[in-house]
Amino acid sequence: MFNQQSGFPAEDQPDNQAGSQAGSQAGSQFGTQFGSGLPTRVVLMPPAFARALASGAGFVQYGIAISFMEGILNGLAKNLVKYNVIGNGQLLEIVAGGCGLVGITLITGGWWKLTQPDPSLPPQLQGGNARLAVRVTTVLDVLLGIAGVVALVFFTPTIPASPPPPGAQSAVSAQAFIPLFVVGGAAGLTSIVAFFAQMLYLQRLARRIPNAELDARASRLLWLGPVLFTVGILLVGLGPLIALVLYYKLLISFKTELHESAAAGDLQTASPDYGI
Repeated sequence: MFNQQSGFPAEDQPDNQAGSQAGSQAGSQFGTQFGSGLPTRVVLMPPAFARALASGAGFVQYGIAISFMEGILNGLAKNLVKYNVIGNGQLLEIVAGGCGLVGITLITGGWWKLTQPDPSLPPQLQGGNARLAVRVTTVLDVLLGIAGVVALVFFTPTIPASPPPPGAQSAVSAQAFIPLFVVGGAAGLTSIVAFFAQMLYLQRLARRIPNAELDARASRLLWLGPVLFTVGILLVGLGPLIALVLYYKLLISFKTELHESAAAGDLQTASPDYGI
């Protein structure tokens, strides 16, 4: 049977004579099992916490979808202007920029919410470096995005009324290229670190739920994602798109599983005899 207060099966609870020492041993045993793999003794997440994580996964999911719309609208604007369907694609580009802003806001807030500490676990089992890395790289992505916009505004040369001398043109181009290259390179490196940190954190979250299938999927995407983004780009450029779909579906699965975990927590609270 499942004990509502401690989260451990009732038959494993220390009796009144054993006192806090036995309780400490039970907690230590759970911690060892959790750190090495899927726990055999399940401490259910508090329902409110599980729902908060689920909403965070949903925010990331919606942010990805809206950010994808940014690329579609930008491409549409360029092609409509190219084929003289419209004279100016500025309006579509503004809408696309708005989609990008909303998308990155949802993704950032979603990952921040998805990586909040678990109130039912001790500090040493909170996800540690992976959780911190996800939060740091998510914030860095936003800051580098802002830096990229600033670099475009202040370092992209304007078109002069008359062509400048060849030497001057080269100097201006180099002046514009260097800051954009630095910001773009830093953003790319941050995105790579963020992806690995996110997959490692999702593996740990899957073990916390626990769900062996989600653990395996996050572990597989940890190495498959980079392969699809590099070698997979040779497949008519479909590799990155496949990786994005797998990433998106993984987030949906986590959201669904976290909602189910919250429902199980509600059932445990309503029925003290509920067991796992």
